Amino acid sequence: MALHPNNQLLVDTLQNTALLDGRYRDIKLVNYDSAADEQRGCFSMVFKAFDTWDQKHVALKFYDLHPARLTDRYRRAAFTREPDILSTLMTVERCLQLNSAMSQYPLTVPKIGITIPCDYFAVEWIDDEIDPYFLQQQSFTPVDKLRLFNEIVLAVEVLHNHEVFHRDLKPDNMRSYNSALKRVVVAIDLGTAARMDSNPMALDYGSQVGAPAYAAPEAIGGMSAVRKIAKYCDYYALGCLLFELFNIELFYVAVRRKNATYDAVTAALCSHLRSIEHEKRLQEWNSNLNAFGSGIAPVSISEPGNSTPSGVSYILDSILTTLTDFDYRKRQNKSLDWVRRQVWSAIKVLNNQKAYDSRAEHARKMKRLRAEKALAREAKAAIRGIK
Repeated sequence: MALHPNNQLLVDTLQNTALLDGRYRDIKLVNYDSAADEQRGCFSMVFKAFDTWDQKHVALKFYDLHPARLTDRYRRAAFTREPDILSTLMTVERCLQLNSAMSQYPLTVPKIGITIPCDYFAVEWIDDEIDPYFLQQQSFTPVDKLRLFNEIVLAVEVLHNHEVFHRDLKPDNMRSYNSALKRVVVAIDLGTAARMDSNPMALDYGSQVGAPAYAAPEAIGGMSAVRKIAKYCDYYALGCLLFELFNIELFYVAVRRKNATYDAVTAALCSHLRSIEHEKRLQEWNSNLNAFGSGIAPVSISEPGNSTPSGVSYILDSILTTLTDFDYRKRQNKSLDWVRRQVWSAIKVLNNQKAYDSRAEHARKMKRLRAEKALAREAKAAIRGIK
């Protein structure tokens, strides 16, 4: 649907502003596609701008001015928390960098002379999206895709090392840049992120935090306020991303196709939490996992239509099964360092296979050349014999 008039006024005003806050120029809305009438993200209006102070492009994130958003306490609190979390990651490599803290822009409404205080902050601008790796898989080699996945895991691992949990990992929320001939991935849009010491914005969540397609069972179960398991929700999303690098189908679809009762099991687990006090919900979830969760079958990396090389499918299956286990307690048995070591094992196998194939092809080529030379000699000898 079209932008709400409040947001359209903000867009028109900013895009016609020569210099915002004495430093930002060339402001352009980037998270709304007018042709497709689609907006990316549900917390912010995102603008690309040039920072004349630091002489670089930045992303300006304004809180959405739709009336329904303005009265949404959770979204407002999440928007406010994002720059606070980013401020704890300043100078940390592989983490999105905060460019300026929360500010307010007074948006004047024409004719009636009132102003709307618009909250916004700025973060670094990172150009390259990683969506093509998922949408155009045939354009990338298996090694290319595994190297990218290793970078994605590194980005999440750094966040976790600083006790930050993203909780909305998906291709849209990743960007990359090249540094010393190496691709570096950064997780962006920390609107739903939380720190270990962040106070829950709500004790009862009606749905998961983040995108449904990448949400872990416990997140769907409404336990996003439980910080002890937030890390393993990110693990689950990483598993979904690994699957989708080698399969056209979403993991969300694949796991439900293989387990017709998946949503019923999750609903049964959720129902047992409704009357339980917040402090005891994790214990209740754990006790019921034993009864309900064991019947969920794992999804293979080599589902129909996949592009997984057969020589590494067993390695990638071990990673996928671990990261997407229905029971988060089994996910926590492995570290992200273990995940990356497995990924590099797969890369090594593929590189060795490539080297072997190259040597074998060279040997075949040399054999053909020798055979062709032998035939040529025989032909010459035959001609001389005739003469």
